[in-house]
Amino acid sequence: MFARDTFVFVALAGYFLGSLPTEKMAKQLFCRHAFPCHWEFPGDRRALSFFLANTVKGLLAVLIARLFIGTAMAMALAGLTVLCGHYWSCFTRFAGGTGVGVLFGVLLVLAPQVLPYLIIIWAATWLSYGKAVPSHMVTTLTLPIAMWQVKRHDLYIVFGFLAALLVGYHLLGKNGSQRRVARQLTLVIVVGSLLTTGFFTRYVYRGFGCQIDLIRSGNPDLPFVAITFDDGPDPAYTPAILDILASYDVKATFFMVGRHVEMYPDIARRIVAEGHDIGNHTHTHRSLVPLHPDKVLEEIILCEEIIESVTGQRPYFFRPPRGVYSQAVRDIAVARQYTIVLWSISSKDWREASSRSITRSILENVRGGDILLFHDSGNLISSQGGNRYNTVKALPHILEGLADRNLIPVTMQEMMIIKGLTHVEEM
Repeated sequence: MFARDTFVFVALAGYFLGSLPTEKMAKQLFCRHAFPCHWEFPGDRRALSFFLANTVKGLLAVLIARLFIGTAMAMALAGLTVLCGHYWSCFTRFAGGTGVGVLFGVLLVLAPQVLPYLIIIWAATWLSYGKAVPSHMVTTLTLPIAMWQVKRHDLYIVFGFLAALLVGYHLLGKNGSQRRVARQLTLVIVVGSLLTTGFFTRYVYRGFGCQIDLIRSGNPDLPFVAITFDDGPDPAYTPAILDILASYDVKATFFMVGRHVEMYPDIARRIVAEGHDIGNHTHTHRSLVPLHPDKVLEEIILCEEIIESVTGQRPYFFRPPRGVYSQAVRDIAVARQYTIVLWSISSKDWREASSRSITRSILENVRGGDILLFHDSGNLISSQGGNRYNTVKALPHILEGLADRNLIPVTMQEMMIIKGLTHVEEM
């Protein structure tokens, strides 16, 4: 029903594993074989059996995600869904415990470097306060901080926050007032996130009102498409992408972050030397809404000056981070002689989906005139740290698929000439 390399499959597999009755698993896996125990008497061995069975569930869910997709985003999703399945089973109510064991199994694969810190925090709390302070709760609440200290990537921080919210909610036990507050907080976060995501998705992809100063696509009646990459240059992925583009004799457009150009000037110069278009993607990849106009201008000018000093070319295309802009951003960009370029089809590779999923998202929807969005760097929120291996892996298949559909990749300058917009200075 679902391809094994999709997030839907990973989420369902995680939820299914989480839903498995822990009590039965513990009996089958441990109590009858590893260390036989008298199940009718609750005690430490029973608790340990529960913990180990839950650890197996978390471990298997994340291993499946790593096997079929292989990115941190997929493993984080599997970790959250196995927790949800454990707490809200689709089979039956079972004595599954707090879910700390499930989280432990998830972290064994997703972020094993974090576990020593959590164990130390748990032991220090237990030795200092005993049962007076719930050591599991303290340890769980420190998970986002530990993730930030060890991993430094925003994906792990977001996972740590959501996992702490889920586990912490169930560690509250039978305290009705505390659970009520946690439930309300969770509801506010979920609804707020959905509304924000829905608004910006609509705003970025469709916009509101007349937007003649923004380019979202080319001429739909002609067989030309523009391939664009955001957030680079990146030493791990941009050179590999350039190698592939060169092997297929395809030119693309790279919207570069100023500080990344400073860090990797040789890659930026290679992009220009090989005939690709370049664009301004701000200096630090800060969200321009609701940034003060003076700061917006500073972000654009700094990036512009760095790109020109490194490559010898001044960019005339501008793409706001995440495609989010305001009227002030538009006015500043136009005043600086920029053409604002967005996109008509996103590969959604920022989700770190599988290469086949990225390929399908493009080839099943692409038409003449489309501007295709990819990333050669970037994380879930920040501009660096993500995994773009599957983007690199998908690119040859996409280029071959475009050729099979008689679609010709062009640069943004060529796209604008074809569309009849020639007001860019370099043209």
